[in-house]
Amino acid sequence: MFNRPTLYHYPASLSSQIARLALVEKGVRWKSRIVDVARSHENYKPWYLLLNSGGAVPTLVHKNVPLTDCINIALYANNHFPGPALYPARARERELMEQLVNLQQHYPVKELSYGVLEGRARRRAHADLERHKKMLEDLAKKNKESEDFYVRKCEEVQRLSSRMEDQDYKQDIVNRLHEILDVLDQASSRQEWLAGPEYSLADIVWTAFLARIEFLGLAPLWENGRRPNLEAYYEKVKARKSFRKARIYARRPRWLALRVFLARHRTMTLIVLLLVVAAAAGALAVLSGYL
Repeated sequence: MFNRPTLYHYPASLSSQIARLALVEKGVRWKSRIVDVARSHENYKPWYLLLNSGGAVPTLVHKNVPLTDCINIALYANNHFPGPALYPARARERELMEQLVNLQQHYPVKELSYGVLEGRARRRAHADLERHKKMLEDLAKKNKESEDFYVRKCEEVQRLSSRMEDQDYKQDIVNRLHEILDVLDQASSRQEWLAGPEYSLADIVWTAFLARIEFLGLAPLWENGRRPNLEAYYEKVKARKSFRKARIYARRPRWLALRVFLARHRTMTLIVLLLVVAAAAGALAVLSGYL
């Protein structure tokens, strides 16, 4: 209990979902600490940058040592905790697993997520990116010691905003997505799991990735027999208990902002609930006096 790791994460973050799924599949029990990267941008706070100098989620802290990047977290969990192996024992299968993991990690999911937006959602996303950029510019001015970091992050946001308008770039990543789905359709037809007969890290990263593609409304790319092996594979990984336990989002989560707020303010939430219960009990007592 004392050495239970703490996972700093955000519910809808793809990398956070990969880390959570790896921990669940490994059977690791961890303490959850949600970092609000969407509204308050808690990931840019000084206390979090001490844990993760890149200002990204997730971060796993175990025995006072922070580990960043979801793949590093999965590798650490595999090597330091008991439970099912996430890496194949055979060299050939391990090499295939690493190739599949690298394929997923190098695909620009964030650009795809913004690129498929249309209409009102697209305009709202543009406005959010502009607010994000303005916030980073203000942080750069106020924190001269970390100015370079905030400037780099601001450039990343600007690059993402520009790519939303680059039709050639968007078409390229869509074409790459089709190629990737073809690779997965073939891989899922050859063996029980993507890298061999045993479930591995390759299945973890692609489970989260495919859920994100469904989240974006692109599941028809494999449904209704278009890519039948991949469709059957995805249904199989969604049926695993870990899919729900790790909170893998294939649909837009309801009340996400409220859940993040409640998770970040647990003490205040508990106090409010106790006050509500006390008030209700008092009202019931008064009401019973009139009966």
